[in-house]
Amino acid sequence: MLAVYTQLIIPWHTEFARANKTLAERIERFCQNPANPGEYQEARSAWQTSFLAWQPINLLQFGPVTHNNLRTTLYFWPDHFNWVEKHINNRLNQSDANNSELSSPSAALGLAEMEYLLFDTAYTDNAALTGIPCDLLRSASNQISTQAETLLRHWQEGKLDAWQAQSLTPGSEAEKIALANITSSLITSFTRITQEELIAPIENLNKPVAKPLISQAWRANLGKTAFLTELKSANALIHLGLAPLLKTPQQQALKRTLTEDLNQLSAELTNTPGELVFLINTERGRAQLTEAAERMQKMLDILNAIAQTLNSDAARG
Repeated sequence: MLAVYTQLIIPWHTEFARANKTLAERIERFCQNPANPGEYQEARSAWQTSFLAWQPINLLQFGPVTHNNLRTTLYFWPDHFNWVEKHINNRLNQSDANNSELSSPSAALGLAEMEYLLFDTAYTDNAALTGIPCDLLRSASNQISTQAETLLRHWQEGKLDAWQAQSLTPGSEAEKIALANITSSLITSFTRITQEELIAPIENLNKPVAKPLISQAWRANLGKTAFLTELKSANALIHLGLAPLLKTPQQQALKRTLTEDLNQLSAELTNTPGELVFLINTERGRAQLTEAAERMQKMLDILNAIAQTLNSDAARG
């Protein structure tokens, strides 16, 4: 488990903090010169980097990110009722650009709020972001940068249920807790990915009262790339966190099937042209995503089987 801490968790949080520091800097430069299309594109590119850096952290269902509703504050999604747009419009209608509510953490929706302002068709003209929209972007980017730095520091210092690196010795109680953290995180995340990223957007196309474009990062056309990043990160967690403990023939067989399915799904989606928004809006694309959801469900079943065998080993130990 120490390898998971040193090679995944700390690097993931370090990259997220670095990406958000850069994002805050890019937003500040853009807001100082909103008429410059180059600064606008730099800000959008920095958001994309930050959003992709968020994906592996979002897999973790333990530690500091689970405290104080931080996950939702960093990235409000899924958004089944178009709350982000309504929320932003309410804030933009405030007459005083210096209103203290603009910088209130409780009023922010993190990366989702920034995505709306940087990528929604209402604001793709960079000049439209002058004034209060830029104040909102500044506020959100600064808050996310601070939160990302705090997340990293908590992991480094072992606070808010972060693992204590020095305690992760083989067979220790800390290692058993870490193993339970990883297995439950993978199971929860695979369930979320299947239901929210793959199935929900397809189903909502047939519901006229619902907004069809509810897939992750649909405004930025980054849903598939984010999905592939999640799969890659999950594979890393399995390789470093679970695989070393899977020793029986049954466990080894389950691990091979799981990693093979993960690699195959990743390869197929990588070679499939178009982002999720495009796939969702074509019959062939919906069939591909339905198949992907079925394969994710199969992998989820394997993860549950692996968890059962590990629990049995722990009970015997």
